[in-house]
Amino acid sequence: MNNPKITIIVPVYNAEKYVRETLDSLKSQTLKDFEVLMIDDGSPDGSPAILDEYAQADSRFRAIHKENGGVSSARNLGLREAKGEWLIFVDADDLLPQNALEVLYAAVDDETDYVLGSVIKFGDVPEELIEIPVETKTKAVLARVLNPAPWGQLFRKSVIDANHLVFLEDLAYSEDSLFVYTFRHHIRQLALVKAPVYRYRICSDSATFSPNMMKRATHHLRAAYYFHRLVTAQSDQQAAEMLSSVRNHILGFAVSEMLQAQNREEVEAALRQQYADTFVKDGISMGDFDTLVNTVKASLS
Repeated sequence: MNNPKITIIVPVYNAEKYVRETLDSLKSQTLKDFEVLMIDDGSPDGSPAILDEYAQADSRFRAIHKENGGVSSARNLGLREAKGEWLIFVDADDLLPQNALEVLYAAVDDETDYVLGSVIKFGDVPEELIEIPVETKTKAVLARVLNPAPWGQLFRKSVIDANHLVFLEDLAYSEDSLFVYTFRHHIRQLALVKAPVYRYRICSDSATFSPNMMKRATHHLRAAYYFHRLVTAQSDQQAAEMLSSVRNHILGFAVSEMLQAQNREEVEAALRQQYADTFVKDGISMGDFDTLVNTVKASLS
C-alpha cells in the first residue's frame, strides 16, 4: 500500500481475550487511510494466530512476530516499521471510538506536530470521561495536561525520527511518560480536542494490577529521576515547570506503590536508598521524600 496518513501501533502480548475487539474497533474507523502494525511480543497464547487472521483478511493490517522483549521493544519495532506520516499507539485490550482517527486528523495542519484528545476509562470500574480541559493550540497548556500514557494522541513521525526518540527498554514502568514528554518538548504546535478518542480498559487481570510492587516503585522512581535531570538541564522556564509537574506526578506513583506493598518495609528501604543515590546527591533533601510520603499517605486514607 502507499504510505498511509496514520500508522496504528498495537503491541500485543497474551491478549487473546480482548484483541479481536480492539482490532475490530480499528477496522471500523471512519477514516480509512491507515495501516495497523500488530507487534506480537512473543505471546504464548492464541494472540499470534488472531493477528495473522486479521493480516490475511485486510491488507492494512500487518502482523509482526518477535521474541519477547517487553512493551517498549514492541513499540520501538513499530516505530522503525511505520510508514505513516502520523502515529498512534493502541494497547491490545483498549478500543478506539469509530470516529477517533477522523477527529484527531481533522485537527492537523502544517504547523501541528501533536494532537491530544479525551479518554474514556471503562471495564472493571464505572465508566469515566477524562476530558481535555480546553481546545487550544497553545503549548503552555501542556503543563496542565498530565496524561502520561501514549494513547489517545497523534504523533508526527518526522519529529520522532529527527530527534531519535524511542521508548527506554530498561524501564518497565513510566517509560511511556518519558517518551510522551520528551516528544512534547520538541513539538512546534499542538492541537487539543475535547472529543473522546480512546477507550482505556481497566480490568482485574490487567498489568496495572501487577503484584510486583518493588519493581513498579523503583522503576517509577528511576523515571522520575530522568525527568529531574531534564528539569535541571532546562533553560526554558515553561518547559521546566511542565517537566517538574510530571516528575512529581511519577514520584507520587512510586510512593503510592510503596505504601500499598505487602512487603512495605522492604520496598521503602529500597526506595529510600535509591532516592538517596539520585535526588539527594543532586542536592534534594531527604525531608522532601518524607513530605511526599505523608502527602500520598493522606490521599490514600
